[in-house]
Amino acid sequence: MVSQAGPLLNDEGEMVGSLVILDVEDMKAAQEWANNDPYARAGLFSGVELIPWKKVI
Repeated sequence: MVSQAGPLLNDEGEMVGSLVILDVEDMKAAQEWANNDPYARAGLFSGVELIPWKKVI
């Protein structure tokens, strides 16, 4: 399911967000994962954006 994950940092090295790369069948599965993420369920995110991505390398 989760292929890679980590914080997004600003120029000062402070966390400004997160990136999670999912290995899922389709966007429905990605949305289901996002809806059930413990941090999202706890209301810790101001927003979540799902973006399709194709691994090339």
